[in-house]
Amino acid sequence: MIQSDQMVIVKWRERVIGTLIMMIVCLVVTTLLLINHSLSKQNLLNLQSLLSLITLLHSIFIGALVHSLYKKAVVAFGIGVFTLVLSFFAMGVGTFLFTFFILYKSKTILKKMQGQKQ
Repeated sequence: MIQSDQMVIVKWRERVIGTLIMMIVCLVVTTLLLINHSLSKQNLLNLQSLLSLITLLHSIFIGALVHSLYKKAVVAFGIGVFTLVLSFFAMGVGTFLFTFFILYKSKTILKKMQGQKQ
């Protein structure tokens, strides 16, 4: 089954949004548990490992979305690595802002594609 470029972009957008929501939920749960002091050291390490895995998955999905937008593997790999660097060195704020920027760019490209078809 051959899928159109628009369908592929929409699927990757959904995956990026899903992993972004998972990251936010994991951060909120960890923060609330830390505030209540009801988190043991082992559970904190488990939650940090989960957050790291979600972040890795999120950067892979962003790289795939960029690849579906621009059709360049090197750019997609660079964006994925950049997302990881932002998440670990900018305390996640850069990751969220960059994710919203990529989602905005993909939305404008989808609108252009729809305008060209009509």
